[in-house]
Amino acid sequence: AQNEHNVIYFANNSGVLEFDGTHWQLFPLSNRSVVRAVAVDDSGRVYAGGFNDFGFLKTLENGKKVYHSLISKLPEEYRDFGELWKIFVTENGVIFQSFTSVFFYKDGEIKVLAHDKNFHFSFYVGGDLYISERDQGWMKYNGQDFETMTQGEFFAGDRRIWTMMELGADHFLLGTQNDGLFVYRQGTLKVWQNEANRFLKKNQLFSATRISQNYYAFGSIQNGIILTNAKGEILQHINKERGL
Repeated sequence: AQNEHNVIYFANNSGVLEFDGTHWQLFPLSNRSVVRAVAVDDSGRVYAGGFNDFGFLKTLENGKKVYHSLISKLPEEYRDFGELWKIFVTENGVIFQSFTSVFFYKDGEIKVLAHDKNFHFSFYVGGDLYISERDQGWMKYNGQDFETMTQGEFFAGDRRIWTMMELGADHFLLGTQNDGLFVYRQGTLKVWQNEANRFLKKNQLFSATRISQNYYAFGSIQNGIILTNAKGEILQHINKERGL
């Protein structure tokens, strides 16, 4: 994650790493666990999460920063949530997600949105929180609970969602690791039939991002990165043999 002063923060085995272009600083979590996620809000506050711990970097009166855990604000029965994988900074507050739980932090208080579940990854897209759940598939938080999307059951079991991008209003590109890419539009679900999808089904999708209105990047587990246009035509392929 990067703040407005271009300082970069990395999730690392030893803690949160801060790099200002010249100097490195390390901020271990309270329990010394591996950091799995970092995020920065508009004020520059850096949030981080690891195993059974999440919090933020706090600036002391002397100007030094230290990691400040928020776990003491959680009731005891919710503190065993495992690895914290995702952090989303929203206009309303901060969302923390593990594979069992989802928490919402605002004004110094934590609300438990879900606990003791079988989640995979979550996505904050278009101002809404979506999540992949093993038994119920693709779900959306409705303000009270997580409910399964229309045709969301298609993504139950091992067909879990690894990537999600917004293409328009109620129009998304959903990526699975072994079954490729799907286009969801207003309740209908279709395979994204193109060159990129054939490549990713063969080489296992791992990550994706939208570079601009017309260009996407997809990371694979077995064969590097592809850059595509909006039609899914591969424009560039970068792998180990090509310098990655």
